[in-house]
Amino acid sequence: MRAILAGRGWAAGLGGLLWLCVLAAVASSARAEPVFFLHDGALIQHHAAEKSTEKLAPPAPGAVIGEFLGVVEGNHPVVKLMPADWDPHHHDGGHDRDPAIGDIAVFGRDGQVDRFLAEGAVRAYPSPSGRKVALIDADYSVHVVEGDSSRLLDIPERTVLVAWSPDERLLCLTVYPPDWTYDAASRAEGPDDFLRLINNDLYLYDLEADAGERLTHYAGYDYAGIFSPDGSKILFISSRSGRGAFHTLDLETRKIQQITNLAPGSYDIPVGRSQSIVWLPRDNSIAYEAQETPELSSIRTIGVDGKNPRNLGIGEQPRPANGGAAVVFLDETAAPRLQVLEVQP
Repeated sequence: MRAILAGRGWAAGLGGLLWLCVLAAVASSARAEPVFFLHDGALIQHHAAEKSTEKLAPPAPGAVIGEFLGVVEGNHPVVKLMPADWDPHHHDGGHDRDPAIGDIAVFGRDGQVDRFLAEGAVRAYPSPSGRKVALIDADYSVHVVEGDSSRLLDIPERTVLVAWSPDERLLCLTVYPPDWTYDAASRAEGPDDFLRLINNDLYLYDLEADAGERLTHYAGYDYAGIFSPDGSKILFISSRSGRGAFHTLDLETRKIQQITNLAPGSYDIPVGRSQSIVWLPRDNSIAYEAQETPELSSIRTIGVDGKNPRNLGIGEQPRPANGGAAVVFLDETAAPRLQVLEVQP
């Protein structure tokens, strides 16, 4: 990676350039932490219990927030900062399009850049506790940052997506071949080489054992794996049925089960954008953002058994709320207003 930065030196140097308006005061222990959304280069924070929403001012001229990436300890937002002239429509953050390279920053409670985690990175993935962060660098290698230490993982493939297990021991990675780049397929030496270069699979990395293994070996797309709340299964999207569908993989038996679009011709349940899928623990359902048109997405829910699919309406960026019994998302107005909807079993 070009740079993994510790401390606040660079942040201090950019203090006059990057700023946000003041975030809400620290919540009391009885109050749930807010969830964050991104709209027009600015963060929105929402308290689901109080149904209160605050749109935070965008950064000063010179930079915009390109992605909201999660939170670290203390519920501090992690974002990817981009130049002010960056066009988000050219980068959707999926597994099959070239994501923008930016600087990964953590914001403090005062709304200022608290520290930078990486310079020139693809994306960051905070762990469930927020004490660790998995970083994908510009070469699509993975670093795990904890405190002031950074650890480069020994993974031969190129990684484009990462998910943490609940106990923070395992990482589920979406990987491409070692010689893959986003434009490599255009230079492929024949059909076989082209198919090899566009193939991706799931890869499991055990941080305690410091070892990884390939989970899937399908000549197509297996991507966007996320762990179940108990860590026993991985939900992912695959094209192995001929069209994109949700599947689950049991980590003990390694059995793969298709859960949507099972019957030929029944392709009526769309899959989700790779960065939007949430496993809701209360009723064991999945909430996700499905693309309806190039400009619009809908929020969908479905049981992990493939039953009870629901379309909650036009929206984006689903987040769990109320202990996983509800989902909150930006509605069709793409404004600070949010909707909270109970997810039915």
